[in-house]
Amino acid sequence: MIYRASHFLIGLLLITLVGCQSQDDPIPVAEAFLEAMQSGDYEKAGEYGTTETRKLLLQFQRIRQMSGDTLLDGKDGQIEILSEDLQKDRAVVYFRSDAEPGEQQITLRKIEIDGKKVWRVDLQKRELPWDSPPAQLPS
Repeated sequence: MIYRASHFLIGLLLITLVGCQSQDDPIPVAEAFLEAMQSGDYEKAGEYGTTETRKLLLQFQRIRQMSGDTLLDGKDGQIEILSEDLQKDRAVVYFRSDAEPGEQQITLRKIEIDGKKVWRVDLQKRELPWDSPPAQLPS
């Protein structure tokens, strides 16, 4: 009987730890966001972002559509998370992508949604992980 109880407690502890880790770790959110961005799925990427990030992605998508820029859409490649700088309710995730050379970063913020604190990408204009769209749109 004690044997079964100890296994139950260990299992419960593991489930609790895994559940807490996924909520307290910004990296899975960053990875999902970056993969959606890399494939050109801005709507999906927006699911992992703050309200401000969704607005920024909508603007970025419109500019790219108007300019005819499809260079990044559907571009396959690996995304490698290099490190994270975690500071309370804010995190910076550093990554490298086959789509673009060099180290890049995105900022995440822990926000409350439906009574739960969750990580969301709080993308800044300077953090768009790819080159900016052309300044001049085709006429």
